[in-house]
Amino acid sequence: MKRLILSLFVVLLGATSAMGQIKTSPSYSEVYEKGSGKLRAKEWIMPDKMRVESYDPNGMCTIMIYRADSAKIYTQIGNGSWLAIPLSSVKAGTFMGGSLNITGNKSKRTHRGQETVEGYDCNHYYVETATSHENGTTSYSDKDEWVYEPYNMVIQESDMVNPGGYLVRRNIKLGTQPASLFELPKDYNGNELPLGGIMEILGGTKKSDKQGSQKKTESKEADVMNSLLEMMGGAKKK
Repeated sequence: MKRLILSLFVVLLGATSAMGQIKTSPSYSEVYEKGSGKLRAKEWIMPDKMRVESYDPNGMCTIMIYRADSAKIYTQIGNGSWLAIPLSSVKAGTFMGGSLNITGNKSKRTHRGQETVEGYDCNHYYVETATSHENGTTSYSDKDEWVYEPYNMVIQESDMVNPGGYLVRRNIKLGTQPASLFELPKDYNGNELPLGGIMEILGGTKKSDKQGSQKKTESKEADVMNSLLEMMGGAKKK
């Protein structure tokens, strides 16, 4: 189950990142682990669309295509199946489902000076985030990011999957990206994110399910929360 949670987490993390990176100048870039040099993602960015090909530790590729015209984020996990996530559910924090739905999100961004990273003169920021959930828990995360302001691009940032590590963007190429990269396959037959969110996909109960399944749902929600907290470096919860 943890591998599925990790895959979905990578998708959602990419979706959240896309909302920030979409302000970047039209470009192509590659994301590498700073220490090992391992390729983690390829990104194609345009003002109203974005494509990200992410690779998990097992080498499985997850494709994410964000399109403003449909207000959806389309994701393809390694087994080839597609899932369409409404942008509204990401913004509203309801994509997880159940009591894991987000009820509040507060961030604090602190400027920590200027540094040269990968040959770019960047502004260094420290970002702290507190996320509240319907089940009464609050998860905390923090990260550093180095932004090259002329491109409005994060050149280096903390690796949220591997705590203590960093990700860097390299082979950056500015300019208009091929429109074909943001098209869905002609035989696209994806599923919409169900009302029960990610929890329903993982086998949790729907809102209409009877109370007898409540313990099963709570157990799955606990597994998901613990896995996410573990992958985010043991973030504390209240």
